[in-house]
Amino acid sequence: MPDLLDGFHTPAATRDAQHTLLNEMIARYPVNPTTSNFFRVGLEHNRLRYFHEIFDYYIRTVNDRKGVVAAQVTAPAPLSDRDLASLREALASATGHAVTLSVRTDPELLGGLVVQLGSTVYDGSIRRQLAEIRERLAGRK
Repeated sequence: MPDLLDGFHTPAATRDAQHTLLNEMIARYPVNPTTSNFFRVGLEHNRLRYFHEIFDYYIRTVNDRKGVVAAQVTAPAPLSDRDLASLREALASATGHAVTLSVRTDPELLGGLVVQLGSTVYDGSIRRQLAEIRERLAGRK
């Protein structure tokens, strides 16, 4: 998708080519008239390059209105459905809100999880724990 969005604001693409591309996309993937108008206005005002930011803000706004909290979770390996359900339940209990999870893997964590809720990061990774032990040992020498 980023490559496609780049085509809308590259100087190499003429305005006519951009309109043609947008019209072909709307024809291939039909959307309601309000959405197609949103894309056309965004193209006219050179704002399609900000689509990801606009979309993220929209999702955050809808979630806020619904009382849903988004959490980004980093794990050393893929989590099972059971683990995800348990984590979602624990976070919902802790926050008092429904929680949506966005999960990514990072094998360098070794173990544990890193959970970000808004601007707060809860780092329960083994990597962090090892770093803290290293700092304590270095301070005692």
